[in-house]
Amino acid sequence: MAIAEILSRTRTRIACFGGIPLGDEGRSFLERGLLVTPCTEDDLRDTAYLSGVAAVVFTQNIKKYLSIVPLFEEHAKRLLDHDCSIFVRLAPDGRSIIINTLNRLELPSAGLSLSEQDSFDAWMPKRSGNPPPPFLYVCDTAIDWAVIANLISETPFGKAPNFDLIVDSKDEDGKEIKFSSSNELLIRRAFWDCAEVHLVPMLDGLSDVLVYRAYAELAKGHYGKWPRPYFVKIGKRAGIFAEYKNYEDGVRPYIPFHLGPHLVHDRCCLGAEDGIIVGDFVEESESLRDCASDGRAAAAIACLFNSTLRGWYLHAQNVQSPLTAYLLPHFPEKIPENREARARELGATKTLSDLRVLFEKCTFSPVLVGPIHGDLHATNVLVRSADAIIIDFQKHCENPIVYDAACLEAGLLVDGFSDDKRDEVEWINSIMPLYRETPLHSASTRCHPSNQSSWYYACIHQIRLYARRMQHYDDKHGDQYAAALALALLKKASNKKQFVKLKESRRAGAYVIAELILTRISSGISRPPEL
Repeated sequence: MAIAEILSRTRTRIACFGGIPLGDEGRSFLERGLLVTPCTEDDLRDTAYLSGVAAVVFTQNIKKYLSIVPLFEEHAKRLLDHDCSIFVRLAPDGRSIIINTLNRLELPSAGLSLSEQDSFDAWMPKRSGNPPPPFLYVCDTAIDWAVIANLISETPFGKAPNFDLIVDSKDEDGKEIKFSSSNELLIRRAFWDCAEVHLVPMLDGLSDVLVYRAYAELAKGHYGKWPRPYFVKIGKRAGIFAEYKNYEDGVRPYIPFHLGPHLVHDRCCLGAEDGIIVGDFVEESESLRDCASDGRAAAAIACLFNSTLRGWYLHAQNVQSPLTAYLLPHFPEKIPENREARARELGATKTLSDLRVLFEKCTFSPVLVGPIHGDLHATNVLVRSADAIIIDFQKHCENPIVYDAACLEAGLLVDGFSDDKRDEVEWINSIMPLYRETPLHSASTRCHPSNQSSWYYACIHQIRLYARRMQHYDDKHGDQYAAALALALLKKASNKKQFVKLKESRRAGAYVIAELILTRISSGISRPPEL
């Protein structure tokens, strides 16, 4: 058998509201090491009481079906945030009331029929089985208490929130960061064995997920109180769980151990609406963006495609579906008006709708499809010595593998020139020869060493060397990398966030280059000449 450490349960209480098992029914809980006690609403408001509670069982009043609704409205989400799963025993005719309440409150729910799952709004994945705990489990009163005892004993739960933990976090201006009550509970659960945790915001990402570097002080460290630093991500429950699964299923088995961060499993947890993942922080590294603009990225890019991502790309398969079948769903719907206007000043003539029509014509097939990162921008690749370490697996998926290379090039274009103060026309003219190549992935264009964009040429040549292997290219299959790159550039250009003037001009430039690429593909210029 696998090595496992036997841990004692620190939370053994099962709180019952509205009914309690007696006699033989109660013994089924004792046999599983669970202590059943009645509880009141005041108990459910008491954080000290909840620290010892593994689960709460509500029994719907047979004479007052609706009386359970305000209980759920007040207590359900907070209980789940404390990692207390909820089991509700339904009255004979009270099921529809409970189901409607769960849907309205958007509570992660188990024990539902397929038709009930289908009746829920879009927030709940359809026919996906039971969600990960903590959750609310629906069962009829006809079910024996012993069955409920077994369900509870088989439902894993973590440590209770540590209310003695000192949580310190300040923004870049030194102002204290205030967490929501649910997010604070997640932090206190994640660092249950610590006396203090200091959270430093990491500002490179543009997603809605909160990302921090965490310095913890253990309450009882084996060798001392300071473990290695962690990274912490807090976000919506579904997204956090999806990223957790990506780490477990897609990263751990395939990415070399020294080229990807590792999760600390007993610090990762979920609440009613949000979740938190904690992993080892990659120390003594810098982003590929910073490394590249200093002219030191060639070895890291080679490592990225030869070693870091090799375990994924080995599994790529030829698929006869067209490129657009995979990438068209990622096409942006809107570009900020001010950025579109700036793109027109730089030479763009087509609307986003016009460019979509051109992209729809990129029906190149077959394509190499396999696991990809999905968001391989220049700050999601960290460089330590010559190693390329990838982070942030929220968008890991299966898609044409050429899209990873395209995202990396697009990311370097919009982020790599963040310290370049040249006029935007001078800047875009300095890199435009790279986008007039035929075919685009030939990587043959050179520039004078004195050109301030020479570092970018070196990076793009390296990326496109690998892009050649990721696509089919001939007069029939077309320039798949060019199409993927155009999409990646348009996604950068269409980001709804407003940036400082310099970064706005880079994203407007991305739009101009994407238009040039799609126009050339449409006109057939990107295809090789006939012999």
